[in-house]
Amino acid sequence: MQMGYMWRDHPAMDGALQMARAGDLGRIYAVRATINKPLSAAERIPLARFRGGMMFEMGCHMIDRVVDVLGKPRKTTGVLRHDGPFDDGLADNTLAILEHDGGLGDLHRRPAATWQRLPHAANSRDRGNRDGHAVHDSWPYCA
Repeated sequence: MQMGYMWRDHPAMDGALQMARAGDLGRIYAVRATINKPLSAAERIPLARFRGGMMFEMGCHMIDRVVDVLGKPRKTTGVLRHDGPFDDGLADNTLAILEHDGGLGDLHRRPAATWQRLPHAANSRDRGNRDGHAVHDSWPYCA
């Protein structure tokens, strides 16, 4: 199996990564990312067989970008929960914490977007440096 990492070669993401590498954002010590995908009850069933649930299905895209910014993590911690309204056992509320020598990455897969759209949510937010923050809102879920 091969993953088609959807944030590679994305113009806005590439621009943010170039700024990070050039030092324009200062020392990056934290990256926070959230990625959501609304799914019907039928679409959830095949994903429920994978222990990682929605982190397996969607989180890899954000993990890829965090590793690109902060490097390989020295420690990872995962939280896999099923909090959605469907009786399918899908891990739909997940969190990955990537600890790096100089920083921290936390990646969320929020449960609400698996059964409804969030009027205020955006699919990815990257932020953090000592002088302020950079935010990348690339794919808003607006009702």
